[in-house]
Amino acid sequence: MAAAYSISSRPSNTFPIPDRMRRLADLAYNLRWTWDDQTQDLFASCAPDVWARTHNPVAVLCNLHDYRPLTENSDILKLYDRCVAALDEYLGNTTATWYDSKFASGNKSNKEPIAYFCAEYGLHESFPGYSGGLGILAGDHCKAASDMNLPFIAVGLLYRNGFFRQVIDPDGRQEHNYPEFVTSELPLFRIQNAQSRSDLFVDVPVGDRLIKCAVWEARVGRISLILLDTNIPQNCAEDREITRILYVSGREMRLAQEIVLGAGGVRALAALGIEPSAWHLNEGHSAFQLIERLGRTMKAGHSFEAAVKEILAHSVFTIHTPVPAGNEVFQAELTQRFAKPLFAEHGLDASKIMALGLGVSGDTAAFDMTAFCLNMSKHCNGVSQLHGKTAHGTWQPITGRDVIGVTNGVHMGTWLGRPIRQLLTANGLDLSKLDLLATDHDAVQKHIDGAINGV
Repeated sequence: MAAAYSISSRPSNTFPIPDRMRRLADLAYNLRWTWDDQTQDLFASCAPDVWARTHNPVAVLCNLHDYRPLTENSDILKLYDRCVAALDEYLGNTTATWYDSKFASGNKSNKEPIAYFCAEYGLHESFPGYSGGLGILAGDHCKAASDMNLPFIAVGLLYRNGFFRQVIDPDGRQEHNYPEFVTSELPLFRIQNAQSRSDLFVDVPVGDRLIKCAVWEARVGRISLILLDTNIPQNCAEDREITRILYVSGREMRLAQEIVLGAGGVRALAALGIEPSAWHLNEGHSAFQLIERLGRTMKAGHSFEAAVKEILAHSVFTIHTPVPAGNEVFQAELTQRFAKPLFAEHGLDASKIMALGLGVSGDTAAFDMTAFCLNMSKHCNGVSQLHGKTAHGTWQPITGRDVIGVTNGVHMGTWLGRPIRQLLTANGLDLSKLDLLATDHDAVQKHIDGAINGV
């Protein structure tokens, strides 16, 4: 994992790789390969058929049984050496990154990163866990945070079936096909207790049950994505389903999923000894993160009102759409029933929590996750300038919080097409410096124009 955090973990699989190519696993298990052409080319060369079918380096390793053709191929070995050197340079040389150039004299505490919570992450087609724009943005946030070397850790859920693949039957009707993914074929590490070296679990109360969650790590360049997983033998069959499908349709299961994401995510970071300085909620699915933090702050001796101010001061919330389907609302009765043990554990007054989740409709029988997040976050933004104005007009009269517009960006390394990348590189553009220019659009344009003019 990136050096900023001290997490003990083991890979989800082990492979009989010969010593000459022993770093293949390091290359496969760091998702930096998703924006590195030469590492993709390396795995495509190792097993062309598997790569064409999966575009997944771990799947390539799972299907490699004879390494002799590779170790006897000088071109593949040279490519392997270049890939290893590039990964080591990327992970080891942080002095020229955006964060270090801006805050060279600052204190980058290992325990005080930005904690980023989201229900989905779109990192690559071979890594299930996203359905659309929200996940793609979250994935790009992770990759950009890695390039910029931000003190940053992401939290989400591990979905064994992900989001459905659309299939059209012979009569033209849409069918939902949920592919089955196995952890041994994904670039995942099982996080372990640093002292006992046993697998780490966190417990989350949901309704009348105590849900046990396994804790996984995905490495995205220099940063980590922590994923919670309820599909383990310690849980009953019903509770193992909580993290099976992204955006499960049943309201009770969806609420259980979001309690696990929010409250469970805070508990996982606490178990890892990580004390974030800021908490970013990318849409309202992780609202129970705020409730868990609120309860922990009250346990430390704060009154409810003082705890709300403390949580608010360190929370940032991003809204993604004015469409009702994108703003999660649950029945107040269902919310209180499922969150009752969580409230009781922390000594929280359910009526005060429900009041903070009163939405635009004014319906006291509903708990509006967006309203709650707005009321509990100091900074709130939409995902474009126009959306910021729309969201401000909708929510400011209810919550009193200003909503600004922050236009979505993309991770240049992921979305820059290979032919354009090769053209720019051939004409002098140093792609490794793009992260330094990430906040200066004019500088980026000047940098690219300078390379193109050399054609």
